[in-house]
Amino acid sequence: MMRKGFSLTEMAIAAGLLVALLFVLMQLFSFASSYVSFGMAKLDRTSRLRLAVESLKIDIREAGSDIAVADSGRTLKI
Repeated sequence: MMRKGFSLTEMAIAAGLLVALLFVLMQLFSFASSYVSFGMAKLDRTSRLRLAVESLKIDIREAGSDIAVADSGRTLKI
């Protein structure tokens, strides 16, 4: 007996396997996307924190230039 094509059962099994494979790939891409967005958010927070620390350093340096402390006749100017 010579066959010329696939049976309906074989096609259904192949389609089911393809759907399962596509579902697994979709889940992997979804997890990867969530990890990337988490990393980008963390990077953004770190960058904002670094800018805030630099701004505070400058503010403290500028505010400290006029501070004078006197104790028993000695003056410490910062």
